[in-house]
Amino acid sequence: MKTQKGISTIAGITIFIVVAAFAFGGVFAYEYYLKSQIPNPNDQQNPNDQNQTACTTDAKICPDGSSVGRSGPNCEFTACPIVNQTAEWKTFTSDKYSFEIKFPINEMLSQDDISMQERDFYKDSSYKEIFVAMLKYGCDLYVYPNIDDNFLSIIKDTKTYQLSILEHDGKKYYIGYRAASSAVRVSDCISAYNQILPTFKFTN
Repeated sequence: MKTQKGISTIAGITIFIVVAAFAFGGVFAYEYYLKSQIPNPNDQQNPNDQNQTACTTDAKICPDGSSVGRSGPNCEFTACPIVNQTAEWKTFTSDKYSFEIKFPINEMLSQDDISMQERDFYKDSSYKEIFVAMLKYGCDLYVYPNIDDNFLSIIKDTKTYQLSILEHDGKKYYIGYRAASSAVRVSDCISAYNQILPTFKFTN
């Protein structure tokens, strides 16, 4: 009887150990399953990485002397820095008529200074014109302040080109250039005028 009782005790302990092992194993297995369902951020691939392309290392020289390389999915050159082409230009101001204008001295002007000479318009002395500068291309730049509509009918008979109308404080200003002779290359004057005109602005 004692032997049977001992066997029964051993069997009970064995069964308990087996059940406990299954129980603990089930708990660990369940925890592992839950962890496996949680995504690991380190394992997630950036969608952009899938489309990333290895670009060549060639470079492009920009107008300001800097260089840019290729980037992006199409390996296009990065945009060059924006250069202010008028940064080194000289500013000339008319205090009487409250405007200013810029010029690249050595590139366009025939003289080193601008006097902003006011004089009578040669076709009609009732109008004033401001001689701004003589360009190297044989054309003179003028500003016509406080002009009325009748002025257009007069100036059309002159050799004035690229006449632009600007309004300020209810008054009209005209800016344009006049060819010194018929031999002037008008295309050169137009190119210079189109660069200079955006720098014109009123100062009050």
